[in-house]
Amino acid sequence: PGCRVTFGAQACFLYTDAHGAVLTRGRMTCVLLAPAVAVTLGLAACALCAGEAVLAVALGAVHLSGCVGDVLMAAEAWSEPACTHVRDTDSGVELLSADDASGS
Repeated sequence: PGCRVTFGAQACFLYTDAHGAVLTRGRMTCVLLAPAVAVTLGLAACALCAGEAVLAVALGAVHLSGCVGDVLMAAEAWSEPACTHVRDTDSGVELLSADDASGS
């Protein structure tokens, strides 16, 4: 509620932005990984439709290697036991506990 997630593109990269919102860890994981999943599946589907299974795997791997920063941010949020919420910032994410999230 009250959070708007948008997609954008900059320098040939697709990204999502939650505009400084504080989201639960699970929801922020979805925001972080949405471009990686959507584009990888799209590339793989196009290659598979062309009958090129090896190309589908190669394109998926190359694309996911470019998304490693978002994957690492999501992994970091899940590896921190105290993290229940995540704030989107201009330079990444800020991990918050339930107490931190309720005070914002």
